[in-house]
Amino acid sequence: MEGRLDPKQRFSGRASSYAKARPGYPPELFDHLFAVGALSAGCKVADLGSGTGIFSELLLDLGVVVYAIEPNQEMRELAEERLSLAPGFHSVPGCAECTTLPDGSMDAVTAAQAFHWFDPDQTREELRRVLKPSGQVIMVWNNREKEADSFNRAYSELVDRYSRDKHEIDALRQDPQERFYPFGYHHEQFHHSKDFDLAGLECLITSASYMPKNGEAGYQEMIEELGQLFAGHQVDDKVKIKYVTDCYHGSLE
Repeated sequence: MEGRLDPKQRFSGRASSYAKARPGYPPELFDHLFAVGALSAGCKVADLGSGTGIFSELLLDLGVVVYAIEPNQEMRELAEERLSLAPGFHSVPGCAECTTLPDGSMDAVTAAQAFHWFDPDQTREELRRVLKPSGQVIMVWNNREKEADSFNRAYSELVDRYSRDKHEIDALRQDPQERFYPFGYHHEQFHHSKDFDLAGLECLITSASYMPKNGEAGYQEMIEELGQLFAGHQVDDKVKIKYVTDCYHGSLE
């Protein structure tokens, strides 16, 4: 993908907001992946599009050896600042289509909030090269539960009003899991939520690559409207964003 959909550049200038505001992933997700044998303590995992290291850190906490593959220097350096001293962490300036990892070296591959940016065919061939036989490819997305309640509905409407190419990106998300796995895949869902104060909510909305940044058209109006939305729904100076985590996993052989 090139031009304005180039994932290597889209998050430049957003890494700090991304690291501060993006939600983590529920423990039940990892319980499931360990229970089915997709992951295990001590296994080697390539975390594709690892960004600021949100998913990588959770894997490290579970005793997984992580090769964090991230092409965006700004995001990669933030992950290195946080995780460089963690046992088992390796930062790699590669991409999904060219990881630079040795042949047959990985027990599994993960992609959290990232797979829609990859070229599916090139990535499949690269992962066949780096995975051990029967190694699992695990795709994970946190999706907002847009109709969960009045606040989540209003927040989603605000995002839609100010976003630029969100619908194009959403279309990319709907496709890879169906096309990518030649022998089928398993799908599980897990529900969770995250509380935000106003500063955190501002970080969340600007962490999305399709939303205006400070200095861009629409930014000030968006922030003002977000403040009004927060004021109308906050409880004890917090609002709750509700998520459903979609997890797909399967083998390529």
